[in-house]
Amino acid sequence: MRLSSSQFRGLLGGAAAERADLLLVTNAVRLVNSVGDSLPGMILEQYDRHYVLHLLSPDWRMFRREIEGFVRERGGKYLIVKERQGAASSRPEDIHEEEWISEAPSVTTVRERGLQFEVDLKDGLNTGLFLDMRANRSRVAALVRGRRVLNAFSYTCSFGVHCRAAGAEAVENVDISRKVLERGERNYALNEIIPGEHEFVRMDSLEYLAMARKKGRRFGVIVLDPPSFARHAQGTFRVKKDMPHLVEKAFQVLDFNGAMLISTNLSAMTHDQLEGLIRSVPEAKRIRTMTPLGQDQDFPGSGRIPESCLTAFFVQCD
Repeated sequence: MRLSSSQFRGLLGGAAAERADLLLVTNAVRLVNSVGDSLPGMILEQYDRHYVLHLLSPDWRMFRREIEGFVRERGGKYLIVKERQGAASSRPEDIHEEEWISEAPSVTTVRERGLQFEVDLKDGLNTGLFLDMRANRSRVAALVRGRRVLNAFSYTCSFGVHCRAAGAEAVENVDISRKVLERGERNYALNEIIPGEHEFVRMDSLEYLAMARKKGRRFGVIVLDPPSFARHAQGTFRVKKDMPHLVEKAFQVLDFNGAMLISTNLSAMTHDQLEGLIRSVPEAKRIRTMTPLGQDQDFPGSGRIPESCLTAFFVQCD
């Protein structure tokens, strides 16, 4: 696609205008979502006055002046470019990083529905806050008052922050990475939330579910958002192979009338396939309703590229 400078600026401005209402509730949004905004191979995200540009095609480098100008017009103080040598690769060695604007550090704080979260735009492909899960965080938080919540594969505990702010009785954030749990602790501190006794648990989530069952721990709401692939003490976790086992373990610690958010970013996973995996476990007979979910409104064209995929269900049980 051959664009003039004015055509490119028009597409960029039009994409940003589509997110104007979303910017009333958060200052962390995906401003450009590749083919969904008629700019294939380009993803631009805003984190307050910090911006990250993902280039899946080097062709967009020719518009560096226009992109920098757009960011500066919006008060931007930091812009980092992350160019992938392979379009779907997330390996650090396949990502070239380059700061185009560096008038502030890479770390900043963003707001989402009155809550604050720390992000670091130089921490690999992920910044510390998954923008596509924004609406799902609100959906879960709306049901947690007075209930115990398990946030498995918790990453930086954004679900935990939302749930505690919404009145959850207790939250347990479980992740194998000490680094992301420490970032979760900082997110709690930003929101003046005092952690409970078991608020941050460094442990493999599958092992934790087995331990929780043995100890009789039960949860009214469970969040399951595992990585597509991960190594753990017993070997490797692959969504297509291991999701049924994970869901089965979660059912075993889910309260009666409980709810689960079950999701994956695996681009090869359809809603029909994920539903089939969930319903394949014996405990699935408890399911009352399954609501399909996806990415939030700033991800137009979701599912058309590997970098913009989310397959999820909100499951309510007897």
